[in-house]
Amino acid sequence: MIVLSDVTNTALHASAHASGSAVRLTIVAANFLVTHAVLVFISAILLLFSFSTSAYASPHKARGMVDKPLSDLKNDKAMELFVHANVEFTLLHELAHMFFDLYEVPLLGSEENAADRVAIAAILNNVTAADGYTAEQKLLAVAANWHADWDSMQELQRSFANSDSHSQEIERANTVACFVYGSDPDKYDDLIYSRVMPFKRYTECEGEYEQALKSIVWLNRHYSRRISMPTEIEPAQDWPMKITVEFDKPKKLRRKAAIEYLVEKHRYERVAEFIETKYRLPTDIKVVFGMCRGRANAAWNSVYKQVTICYELIDRFFDMYEQAKTYSAEGCQHASFRRVLEPYVECPPDPRAVIQSKNEPVEDTANIE
Repeated sequence: MIVLSDVTNTALHASAHASGSAVRLTIVAANFLVTHAVLVFISAILLLFSFSTSAYASPHKARGMVDKPLSDLKNDKAMELFVHANVEFTLLHELAHMFFDLYEVPLLGSEENAADRVAIAAILNNVTAADGYTAEQKLLAVAANWHADWDSMQELQRSFANSDSHSQEIERANTVACFVYGSDPDKYDDLIYSRVMPFKRYTECEGEYEQALKSIVWLNRHYSRRISMPTEIEPAQDWPMKITVEFDKPKKLRRKAAIEYLVEKHRYERVAEFIETKYRLPTDIKVVFGMCRGRANAAWNSVYKQVTICYELIDRFFDMYEQAKTYSAEGCQHASFRRVLEPYVECPPDPRAVIQSKNEPVEDTANIE
C-alpha cells in the first residue's frame, strides 16, 4: 500500500486542476471559433442574398436585366385591360362617395351599393371612353375580378364578408353583369343563358339600370357647371375649385415598374379633369395614388377632402387577374367574360362551364337578393 504525503497530494490536486482548466479553455476556444465561423458563413450568405434581391428590386440598374412583371404587362393585353378597368372603376367608386358627401345626396339604401351603381353607369355612358376599351370590356373585367376574389375566399372569410358594409363580391359581380345586360338587352342577351347569376335577376336589370341613370341625371341637373345658381352667377367663373391628382412612387412592390407604367399610360387624371370640367365643386379635392403601409385599399376621406388609391390594391388586381384567368369557375361560365378575355382565360373542362343553349334556359336554383 502506497501512502502519499500531503505535499504529494497537494501537487496532484494542483496538477489535475490545471489540466481541467486547460481542457475547459480549449473547449471554450473551440466553441468560439466554431461560432465565429458559422456567423461568418451566415453573413456571407446574407450578403449574397442582399445583392441578388437588390438586383431584382432595381432591374434597371443592371445592364440587360428585364423587369418580368413589366414585360408581362406589356405582352399581355388582357392583363392590362383587367388591371386598368379595375383601377378606373375603383377611382369612380370613390369619387361617387365624394359626391354623396360634398353635396349631401339623400340615399335610401347602402352608400357602397349606390357608389357601385354610379361608377357602373358612368362607364356605360362612356365617361372614360378615351382609353380605347369598350364599356363592356371594362365592366366584365371588373365582374371577373370580384368573381375571382369570391372564388379565392375560404368559407370562414365568406362568413365575415356578410358583416361588411359592401355587398359580397359575388353580389357585386352580379350587379355589374346585370347593368351591362340592362343597358342593352338585345346586345347582351347571351348573359341570360349563362350560369353567372340566377335567371330571375335579369328580369329586373333594365329597371335597375334606368334607376341608376336617373341618379346621374339628378346629379347633372343640380350640380353641373352648365346650370346657373339662383343668383344667376356664371358657374364656370365663380366655381374655380380644382381636383389635383398626385402619383407617389410605388415602393417595396415587386410590380412597381408595371404599376408606374400603367398609371402613366392610362392617365387617370383625365377622370378628374372630366369631373372638374363638368361639375361645380364646393371645395378643392385631392386624388392621391400612393403606398398605404401594406393595405390593399381605396377610400374617400371627408376630413381632408382626399381620395386615396393604394398601390397595394393595384398590385392585388394583378393577383386577381391570375386567379380569374386560371381558377375562376364562375368567370368561365360567363359568356361575355369569355368573349372579352379569350384566348387568355384558361377555363377547366368542367360541365358547369358550358354555356347553355338558348333553347335551354338555366334553372333558377339560387337567388341572391
